[in-house]
Amino acid sequence: MDTLFQLYAYHMDKLREQSGIKIGDFCEGVCDPRTYRYYINGERLMSQKVLNGFCEKLGFSPKEFYSSYTHSDKEEYQEVAQLYIDSEYDDNLHIRAQFLKFDNYKFTHPQAKALYEYTVTSFNLRTGKITKQHAFDLFTSSIDYPKILSKKVFTTPEILTLKEIAYLEFLLKEDRAYNFFKEMLINPDITFATSELKDILPHIYGFISWMAGLKKEIETSKYMAKKSIDLSHRLRTMDQLDKVYYYYTLSCYKLGEDTWKESLHKYIGILFVKYDKETIQKKLDMLERDGMKNPMQYFDLKYVKWLNDTKLKTIMNPK
Repeated sequence: MDTLFQLYAYHMDKLREQSGIKIGDFCEGVCDPRTYRYYINGERLMSQKVLNGFCEKLGFSPKEFYSSYTHSDKEEYQEVAQLYIDSEYDDNLHIRAQFLKFDNYKFTHPQAKALYEYTVTSFNLRTGKITKQHAFDLFTSSIDYPKILSKKVFTTPEILTLKEIAYLEFLLKEDRAYNFFKEMLINPDITFATSELKDILPHIYGFISWMAGLKKEIETSKYMAKKSIDLSHRLRTMDQLDKVYYYYTLSCYKLGEDTWKESLHKYIGILFVKYDKETIQKKLDMLERDGMKNPMQYFDLKYVKWLNDTKLKTIMNPK
């Protein structure tokens, strides 16, 4: 059955509910209520004549209905995309309440539905509501993995889901999805069916850099981090910059390349811009745990004359 016509039926029913029209009244003179339910369930296609009849009940022209559907489609996806972003940084009751809003919700945008399902599984995994194995099963079934690896075009939910699968496979000592990602990022035949490159590509390069570091593939980690840095600057986004400068600095340091000192200055500078002193100290402690002894000793104060002296001294000389 044609999914688009079912989505039209969903949207039509949503408009009916918003208008406060009972199903019986809505169907009178157009079709019987049972057939109307068939349209919503996707068991029958709604003809243009029937759609015109429902539009008349709503006081819409068919053109206005299609315009309303397109607008609703975009709004729905944007709302779910915001939920995804919020869930990445927040696990409090506010986010849980947002999830409840979509319980039993009839999505009209297929990608909004896919992104929502990814967000729920990812959030439940991160907050310990489901096991890694359960999450792995949900992720793989949602995108038909590994069959999906034969595709040449990928949507945002598919990319995000593959990222989660790559990490969960890493825990299982497997690297199929990880290797696919490395190939994806250099293969000109593979494209992303999304306009959200600003959010997706720097994040994916950074993810592969992090994964490569975990796998002791230091050259790959350095390369992917540099790609993410360059792309972030080009797209004017700071979202990933502190993470990828961390990966790049550490990779150069471990490879014995002098460029790590210049990169360290930029990394610490970004920390000052984005975080409070407690968070900055935690991130500097991470560098020490990863092998760079007292990273602040390499930081030239001439780069930070604009900083508050008290704040800087507190960070450089913690009690």
